[in-house]
Amino acid sequence: MAEEINAKEIFSLVDNASGIFAFAHESFEQIASLFEAIAASLPKHSVAHRLAKLGEDVCDDRASTFENSRDEYNGHVDRYLPRFYGDEGRALVACKSRRISDAEQSSRGNA
Repeated sequence: MAEEINAKEIFSLVDNASGIFAFAHESFEQIASLFEAIAASLPKHSVAHRLAKLGEDVCDDRASTFENSRDEYNGHVDRYLPRFYGDEGRALVACKSRRISDAEQSSRGNA
């Protein structure tokens, strides 16, 4: 016997996944800033400076990777959720879009 799909549970899981992508992106950006500050406090061509720059570059790359993954994931959600869940799916997409927009404005100091 097939278990009935719970739309609210799916919406919660989708929303949670989108938040995790955004959190990972922001975390790597913050760690990159830490490495940048460490590098700025060290002599330019020292081993420690080069290691801090390497850490910064790796974090920048990972932040970009998670940002791209988040955007691709959100694009799939925006495209498919309304198709399978009608008005409920459209409502979730609208709510998620507002929350992402508010969070981005807040992180830039615009809220």
